[in-house]
Amino acid sequence: MVAINNKKLLKNNKGISLIDIMIAIAVLAILITPIILQVTTTINTSAKAKEKQYVVDSAASVMEYFKQTSMDDIKKNAPTATDKNIDFKNEEMIDNMDTVAFKGAECHIFVDGNDTGAVVKYNGYDVALNDVKLGRAKREYDRTVVISDLANKLLSGKASNGKRYRINYEVDLNKSSSTYTKIKADSAFEIQSDHSAVKFETVNHGGVDYSHISAVDCVEVTDSSYVDPNSVSLGNIQDLDSDKIAIIEGEATKLDHRFEKDLIAMFLDYDSRHKGSSMIDDGWFDNPTLLNANIKGLIKANTNTFNRMIMIAVTARKNAAGKIYYHVDVKVRYYLKFNNTSYKVFNGSNEGQKTYEVMNRDFFTSEPPDVYMIYEPFITDYNSAFAEYAYTDYVTIQSDPYTSGYYKLNPPDTAEDYSKYDASKIYLIKPTNSWQTASGAANGIDPSDADYEQKKNMYYTLKAGSYVPVKISVNQVYSTVDMGDGNVVNYTPSECYPLQIITNISSYHDDSLNVDWVHNGISNPKDKSSIIADDSDEVQFVRSYDSNACPKIDSTSGEGTRAAYSLGIKADESQIGDLYFEDGDGDECVYSIVPWQGESNYSGKVYNITVTYKSPTGDVTYLTGAKGAD
Repeated sequence: MVAINNKKLLKNNKGISLIDIMIAIAVLAILITPIILQVTTTINTSAKAKEKQYVVDSAASVMEYFKQTSMDDIKKNAPTATDKNIDFKNEEMIDNMDTVAFKGAECHIFVDGNDTGAVVKYNGYDVALNDVKLGRAKREYDRTVVISDLANKLLSGKASNGKRYRINYEVDLNKSSSTYTKIKADSAFEIQSDHSAVKFETVNHGGVDYSHISAVDCVEVTDSSYVDPNSVSLGNIQDLDSDKIAIIEGEATKLDHRFEKDLIAMFLDYDSRHKGSSMIDDGWFDNPTLLNANIKGLIKANTNTFNRMIMIAVTARKNAAGKIYYHVDVKVRYYLKFNNTSYKVFNGSNEGQKTYEVMNRDFFTSEPPDVYMIYEPFITDYNSAFAEYAYTDYVTIQSDPYTSGYYKLNPPDTAEDYSKYDASKIYLIKPTNSWQTASGAANGIDPSDADYEQKKNMYYTLKAGSYVPVKISVNQVYSTVDMGDGNVVNYTPSECYPLQIITNISSYHDDSLNVDWVHNGISNPKDKSSIIADDSDEVQFVRSYDSNACPKIDSTSGEGTRAAYSLGIKADESQIGDLYFEDGDGDECVYSIVPWQGESNYSGKVYNITVTYKSPTGDVTYLTGAKGAD
């Protein structure tokens, strides 16, 4: 056994010296420093990436707003209530879009990465948003939006060389073609989110720097021509979306023929049950052609009373949760009273009516829907060589405080936002190819006539051997409205403004006939000197009635109350335009019946959009896109 000298071992145990600790710390520092640097770099990189994502998300929100919002709403500085990311810096946009407009910006055209030497001049609007703080460091970003018609000018052949181009939206720098090699080599080109390659120049407008496109890579277009939608008037309505607007195309006119056939069926039915009666000569039913002619004769006979009424109702309803939606109800009612009391075809009576439903539909839209109706007066003869309409045609329009704009101008004292209840509009449109125009000069609208431009937008009929304009009698309806939630509301006339009628049908103004002042089709509507005012029968829109002249809504029960259609409608500033006037009380009004007219081009249908975010260090993030039809 070996003996262990414990004393010697104890003497050799000197412990850990300070030098050993310092050496260990130095070694540890050498080892951990790269790890710390790597972690720090990772944290910073992550923070920058997150900030970059915040910038992209914020810019995308701005882009979406400008893509989805009409130019009119942008002009009014009306961001959506849910998007707090939109905060206009240039408040002057509220009243004057021209303050942010620019014209004649020059853009150089490249094809396959080569400068063609051609330029195109384009127009647009510079919009500044208030700065926004983003990221962990809350860095402040300058934000601008440029809305331009560059793509339209290129496609329309407005380049200096007369050629047509489209922007190349297929730029991929990973491709090996010479095109992308040249673009990649040109450091001034920026590849956009829509895969286009553009160059920017900084332009100061109103004390704010904006990024205008100064060069773009394109593809030459040689196929069909292109019409710039921003230069084309689409009329008062730009968006004929059947989910947002009640579109009625010709159904009422089709019903005229149906009513005549139903009336024939009623006579046939009556005759089958009353053979040998003295009511009708049996010869009527032996000859269908003669029967048809006789039925038309009964409708047109002055000794009988006949009228057609188109009833349009645009009203609000509530669902079980109390949310407002809208209902459009359109009916056509035909009333006939025979002077011969033995013609008891209406269930044993010589008078009665037939009502047909044209539309009965709910609209779950954010604001009350408009009604677009292709309109013709009642046609008394389809086979005539000349236009033969009923001398008078009736239209009644029903609204309520939600759909007529009353609550927008006079909001009840509640927390609800009533600004969204814009007034509905009724579009009564005379088609270019109507039944009347097919008859040519025979109906009094010979193109050689001096006043042809006015006559072609009117409906004429034959009366006492001469052609006279049809009287279109427009009345307002006040009645109970079923809100759909079990609540039936009786609105007073003062709570229901008349809905504005927009039409291309020409008319005269005649104070003695209480005829609404509309337009004559060729002159400025405000130029009253061009409007005929005499006691002739040359009139189309009648806004007054008396109890004898205007038929009841329900001819048998007399339910419903009618009123003369108002000359003017009270309006807020957003509605006041060229047709503005003050009523007798000094209230601001717009005319209740106005001409169908083009919209100013500045509203724009298709535009390029560039959203720019600039950081304090000069880093720039661009987001590009386009807005479609407003």
